[in-house]
Order: sequence, then structure tokens, then C-alpha cells
Amino acid sequence: MNAPCAGIVGFSGRAVSAPPQDASPFPIVAIHGKRDEVVPFESLQHLADTFGGWNVATFERPHLGHGIDEDGLKTGFDFLKTHLKA
Repeated sequence: MNAPCAGIVGFSGRAVSAPPQDASPFPIVAIHGKRDEVVPFESLQHLADTFGGWNVATFERPHLGHGIDEDGLKTGFDFLKTHLKA
């Protein structure tokens, strides 16, 4: 039996395609640096638009390039504590 997805934490990512129409929505948190030199910062909004109607939280890191900082880690960790069941 396949367990449902509890959620996704994404750092500096991009949605490649829309989810299947029969997919069960799950929460997503996306964290992206405004100074990302690898994946364009606009990818953050693209992800939110692609998963429109789903529970998508986006967080901008104004001084961050393509990486993960302490605030991003805390955001991701807090998301996991909220959405993962023990």
C-alpha cells in the first residue's frame, strides 16, 4: 500500500510540470534565494502558480544565492515537524 505524501520541502527548486489532475494535494514549502545564480528566483512564483489551489507556502531569502541558510533550514524543519506524523 502506498502512503500519501505528507509534504514537500523545496530549496532553490523549480516545478518542471504540473501535478496530475487526479493527484491528492499535499502541503509544499518552497524556500528560494533572491540572488540565486543557478535557478532563477522567478522559479519560486512559477512553482506556486503551477501548484495553484494546493497548500503552497513560499519564502524568499533576500541575500541568499543558490544555497540553504539557517533561516531556510529552520523553515523547512518547522514544516516537517508540523506535517510529519511520528
